[in-house]
Amino acid sequence: MNVYAVIYTGGKQYRVSPGDIVQVEKLDAEPGATIEITDVYLVAAEGRITAGRPKVDDARVVAQVLDQNRDKKIIVFKKNRRKGYRKTLGHRQYYTELKVTEIVFGSAVYRELPKESLPSKEHAVAPAKAAIPKERTKPKKKPAMVPPTSQQPESPPPAQATIAAGIALAAPSPMPERTLPEAQAIPPTPARVPEKPQPVAKPAAGAVPQPMVQQKKPSSDRRIPWWIIGAIIAALALLSLLFFTKREKTAPAPGPEVREKTAKPKPEMQKKAAPVVRDVKTRETAPVDKPATPAQPPD
Repeated sequence: MNVYAVIYTGGKQYRVSPGDIVQVEKLDAEPGATIEITDVYLVAAEGRITAGRPKVDDARVVAQVLDQNRDKKIIVFKKNRRKGYRKTLGHRQYYTELKVTEIVFGSAVYRELPKESLPSKEHAVAPAKAAIPKERTKPKKKPAMVPPTSQQPESPPPAQATIAAGIALAAPSPMPERTLPEAQAIPPTPARVPEKPQPVAKPAAGAVPQPMVQQKKPSSDRRIPWWIIGAIIAALALLSLLFFTKREKTAPAPGPEVREKTAKPKPEMQKKAAPVVRDVKTRETAPVDKPATPAQPPD
């Protein structure tokens, strides 16, 4: 049975079912008290969903208060740029822990199912485990090591054994033996006698050990003699000198235009003539002692 409801408390909405434990905003209730939440916005039960406008009529959620506590601390940091303002605060929000016991919708009451009615996993798994009998197996004893004797043939090393096995797999059918006549019989190879080490000659009593002289190895680098490098530099200097002297002799002579430009004297600065002063005759005006009387009109 999937029954749930959407409730509204503390400015938030929560989806709850019978038996759920939720943390809501702080409510004025002591631990152990029972409260009812009537702000139910939606109820889903028996395969039908009922939504309210905004609340569902005849619907409420009954819950039990488990604890009144505070949440984890939140750090609040404030800052204003270029103002020298910084402030750090801490905040712990209060909350109430509820356990939903009932969802009432009309005449129907939905509670949490008891644990006894729910199918337990232990009863379902126990028969399957009992049906499979466990086979008791005894630990295998390790075979005792038998020391090798002179009568028993020694086993070849692992490398030789693998080579022999490879040869056997490569040649499944043995080749027929060929008999050679007596004249062509191969003589047996003589046994190899180990060489004796030669004795080391000991120095005489009066002999003086001579120092070891290291032989000079011929040098592999081929260096050019210094006199060849000097001759090359002198030849280059001589060639450069001849080139510059020949260039000066073959330079063209300056033309007439160039000569005129070079022989032309600098012009002398001409003196400016003084400006001519002219005599200006001025008219003398009669002295004005009395103002002239205006002409009177005739009678």
